[in-house]
Amino acid sequence: YTTHLAAAYTNELTSEDAHSGHRMAQAVQLMQFVRNTRLLNASHLVTGDLNTMPFESGMSVLREGTPLQDAWLETHGEEEDGHTCHTPDNIYSCSDPEGPKRIDYVLFGGSSIKCTHCCVSLKRVPSGEFNFSDHCGVVADFEIGRPVSSPDASEYPGPIPSSVLSTASDVLVECIAGATDRLKRCKLRLMLTMLVRFQDGPIRMTRKSKSMVSM
Repeated sequence: YTTHLAAAYTNELTSEDAHSGHRMAQAVQLMQFVRNTRLLNASHLVTGDLNTMPFESGMSVLREGTPLQDAWLETHGEEEDGHTCHTPDNIYSCSDPEGPKRIDYVLFGGSSIKCTHCCVSLKRVPSGEFNFSDHCGVVADFEIGRPVSSPDASEYPGPIPSSVLSTASDVLVECIAGATDRLKRCKLRLMLTMLVRFQDGPIRMTRKSKSMVSM
């Protein structure tokens, strides 16, 4: 599997992550898709730009809702950062005020697969003049054994853990409340704009463009 979750574009007025709810919904969909489509006795990989830090709720949903493991953590632990974006040497994204992040992953699962090596790669082009991308690549090596003839009962996807549902629900409810509040503020700004325009002269709607025109 490979995917790309919604990026964390910050609202300039509120400093809120405008797409956190969207990204959580995508994480839940990815979790469910992997649970329902993976072959029970086969090794499987999930790769991509998840736009999610290891400690954030979206990763909790994936880790607790599936048997997936993080290749970087399995080989390096938490001692090394493994940053893949906004790194200081990246000419495209080094100016981000939040600093470097690890948001690109190789995740793996299955009873017969083992990660033996993982590293951050594809930083600069051979000449060193510029970066390949605003993100670095992640490379992982695996040892894959012969799958067991019949999957263990624990391999079958049971009910989604309540902790996963609770985490996702909390984020989505908060985002819905934030969206509702932003919608109210937009309506207020529109009303104030119309009031100011009305003070400048009567307002009429043209039939062709439906735009407001001061008389």
